[in-house]
Amino acid sequence: MSGDRELSLRLDELVASAELSAPVTAVDPAAAVRRGRKVRGRRRAVLAAGVAAVLLGSAAVGVFHGGGGRPVPAGPVESVKPTPAGRNPFVLQVRFGWLPDQVITVEDRWTTAGADQLATAKNGGQLQLWAFGAGVDPWSKRPQLPAGQGEAREAAPKVNGQEAYWVSVPGMGDRTELVFRGSDGGWLDLVNMGASDVDRQVLLHVAAGVRAGRYEVPLPVSLEATASPSDVEQVSFTRSVRGADIWSLSVSVSVRTHADATVVIRAGSDHPPTDSAPTRVCASDRTMWWCAEQDGRSPGGELTKADVLAWWEQVTAHGQDDRTWHSLFMPPR
Repeated sequence: MSGDRELSLRLDELVASAELSAPVTAVDPAAAVRRGRKVRGRRRAVLAAGVAAVLLGSAAVGVFHGGGGRPVPAGPVESVKPTPAGRNPFVLQVRFGWLPDQVITVEDRWTTAGADQLATAKNGGQLQLWAFGAGVDPWSKRPQLPAGQGEAREAAPKVNGQEAYWVSVPGMGDRTELVFRGSDGGWLDLVNMGASDVDRQVLLHVAAGVRAGRYEVPLPVSLEATASPSDVEQVSFTRSVRGADIWSLSVSVSVRTHADATVVIRAGSDHPPTDSAPTRVCASDRTMWWCAEQDGRSPGGELTKADVLAWWEQVTAHGQDDRTWHSLFMPPR
C-alpha cells in the first residue's frame, strides 16, 4: 500500500476529531448525506499540509488508510452484473454487514489510492473499514518508532475464528482500531473515530459481520461505455441506513483538453443545488436529480459549458429504485 493511503487515513482521523470538538446532540441523516462530502473536503484541504509534514518528517510511510442494528441496505443483495474487466474502478474489497443503531449513513469511497467505507454515527463519529492488499502484512508496514512513542499492538479475540489484534495510537484516546483477517484470509482494518457507544465489544461485533470479496457498487447514475475509466479520479456514494432512503453521489472526472481541470458529476434523492454555477447542467425526474459542472477546487483553467456537456452526455440516470441501478460504467451496447 502507498503512503498516500496512510495520509488519507490520518486526515480522516483528524477531520473526525475536529467535527467532534463541538458538542453535537444529533446528526440529521439527510443533512449528513447532502453536506458531508463538502464539509469533509474543506477540512481535509486545510489539514493536508500539516499532516503531510508530520508524516514525512517522521518517515511514516505506512499503510492506508452491541446494539440492535440490522444489516446495511447497500442496494441489491448481490453485486451488479460485472462489467468487462478493467471497466469499473468503483469496486470495494470489503463492506459493512451488521452495524449498531447509532449509525445513520454509510459512504462508499474510491480514489486512485484505494477504496474504503465510512459509517457515520448520530454524534458525528465514524467507523472506517478497508482491506489491505493481497499478501500485505499490515503490522510490518507501520512506522517503527521507539518504545512508548509509536503505535502499540495488543492481542484481540479471534474474529470468526481468524487472527485479530488491537492497535493503539499515542494521544488518540477516542480512537479504537481492530486489525483482523477476513473470510478470504486477507487483512482488514476497522477503526472507530469517535462514534458514541462503540466499545471494543461492539467493534468486534461489527468486524464479525463484514463481507469480504470483490463488490461492484450499484449506483443510480452510470457513465456510458464510451467514457474512459482512466479519467475517473474519485467517487463517493453516501446512503442513509435507516428510515427514508436518502442518497448522494459524486464522481470527479478529468478533462483531457484542460490540464488539471475536473468536472464533477453529482446526483441525489433530496434537494438539488440552488446556488448559481456558470457551467452547471442539470436534469431531474420525480425521484432524483443529477448535475455536472466544473469542480471549483480543481487548479485547471476555466471550462466552458461545452466542456461540461461533453461529460454530461455520457451520464445515464437509473431512477430511485435500486433494483434498476448499475455499476459506474454501462456495458458496451
